[in-house]
Amino acid sequence: MKKTPVIFLVILTVLFFTGCGIFKKPVHTDLSEKQAPEKQVEPEQIQEPVVSGYEILEETDALPMPVVNATEQLKKQKGYFVFDPREFAAEEDIYILIFAGEKPTGGYFISVNSLDRKDNTLVITVEEKEPAPNEGVIQVLTYPSVIIKMFDLYENYEVINQDNVKFEEISKEGKEE
Repeated sequence: MKKTPVIFLVILTVLFFTGCGIFKKPVHTDLSEKQAPEKQVEPEQIQEPVVSGYEILEETDALPMPVVNATEQLKKQKGYFVFDPREFAAEEDIYILIFAGEKPTGGYFISVNSLDRKDNTLVITVEEKEPAPNEGVIQVLTYPSVIIKMFDLYENYEVINQDNVKFEEISKEGKEE
């Protein structure tokens, strides 16, 4: 009889952590796989090289403490925040925090589809997913997000979703110090 509440708590904990999975596996794109080598490309069709030198973080254990603190403070907002090492003590790398905002249940996800360079702008395309109408989800507030560790600095950043809706940048003023 006493084992029933313990089993229930274990199941609830497992559901919570699997339903709130906010970090996805790295998604890297490579144009060389999409283009046949014998196909001739017109000069106006040549795209800039695919972005390299990034990592989509799955574990928060290795994040610098200022990045962890910023994630906790900003997770309720929808948008993105660029954690630039010139402004914050965060080692040498740039962290891009992308948030889907506060959601009423589990089952919401955000993942990176691609990173593309257009002039001096890094364009990050993300995919936002929500639970199906009849899907059983945990009834708890969730904060889907993704963190990208960049090894190169860009002049500008832009985040859009699969429907081409632009995410707003969360300013330093929006971040509680």
